[in-house]
Amino acid sequence: LKIEHVVKAEIAGSTRRGKGTVGDLDILICTKDFKNVSKALANLPHKQIIAMGDTKVSLLLSNNMQVDFRIVDDESFACALQYFTGSKDHNVRVREIAIKKGFKLNEYGLFLKDQKIETKNEEDIYKALNLCYIKPTLRENKGEIEACLSNNLPDVVELEDIKGDLHVHSNYSDGLMSLEEIIQEAIKRDYEYIAITDHSVSSYVAGGLSVERLYEQLNEIDKLKFKYKDKINILAGSEVDIKQDGRLDFDDSVLKDLDIVIASIHQGFGNSKDINTKRIIAAIENPYVNIIAHPTGRLIGQRPPYELDMQSIVEKAAKHKTALEINSFYLRLDLNDEHARLAKTFGAKLCINTDAHTKDNFNYMIFGVLTAQRGWVEKSDCLNTLNYEQLKQFLKKR
Repeated sequence: LKIEHVVKAEIAGSTRRGKGTVGDLDILICTKDFKNVSKALANLPHKQIIAMGDTKVSLLLSNNMQVDFRIVDDESFACALQYFTGSKDHNVRVREIAIKKGFKLNEYGLFLKDQKIETKNEEDIYKALNLCYIKPTLRENKGEIEACLSNNLPDVVELEDIKGDLHVHSNYSDGLMSLEEIIQEAIKRDYEYIAITDHSVSSYVAGGLSVERLYEQLNEIDKLKFKYKDKINILAGSEVDIKQDGRLDFDDSVLKDLDIVIASIHQGFGNSKDINTKRIIAAIENPYVNIIAHPTGRLIGQRPPYELDMQSIVEKAAKHKTALEINSFYLRLDLNDEHARLAKTFGAKLCINTDAHTKDNFNYMIFGVLTAQRGWVEKSDCLNTLNYEQLKQFLKKR
């Protein structure tokens, strides 16, 4: 989409901060021609014009999402972006610091004794206040100001740090990609490794694999490992169901033949907190399990998370060197940011996966990365930022 006279545009608000859910969409527009840009925005497809003026246009889209366009000039753009990104609590703290230093900070600019300070970008704002730059995903007033002042702000994981996806489904179960299509897609994305992890037998709705079918798949993967040995490392695995009593869907005699094992709950969501916690801890303690997938089972807007003692889970995960997944699928984002931060605090390893069932699903990795950033997760906290040799060492477990 191109609109004449627009110099630049940025998404702001909770979307820029990487929140799992958003109420509306904030977009900041930079221009010299306020009137014509405002008219052009009002002519975008919409259900209703909520507000229209030279500096703000609010539209209600056909899907009932409200979009607020804020229109500013280049001189105010950096401060407006900082202001409209939020969060409100973060901005209050930053303004308090500005006032103590004799500045005034608002969406129009940074001022010292009524003299506007040049701010080409957000970094200039934080630097003027003797603060380090704070990424949008950290701006929630959850200790980031204090961490900045003590030089302990996390260097959070970035999308380019991800070296592979360790939770992917093929058409052996409920995925829509062949094994080779998965591998080729991973190569396109410059991944160093990719894991095939189809469902186990109890996930019959998802076409879970019997033991016999699993070994058929392993044989096919072995051939593909050889075919693509100079291009990518392929791990043969399974997403194994955790049964009601904590036992896994496949015996250890089967699990030992896999390169990687993911365990997850797909049934018994209504069990008590104690039962579901014990189920997950039993899987964590299994010597062949490497990752617990989508640990709380939530589907945003569709199914609440089941009750868990998350502190006990992250403590056990850290002790037994079992990674906890941040599932990047947009309806999951599970672990969420708070649980990811808890896991980091206790030293549990995290793994950002897409749970891809189609080629497009690989694009969801960014949502998991943003969730990880909101949880203060650094590159060193993640399993799939390791190179392949380091990953193999972790997967040996003990």
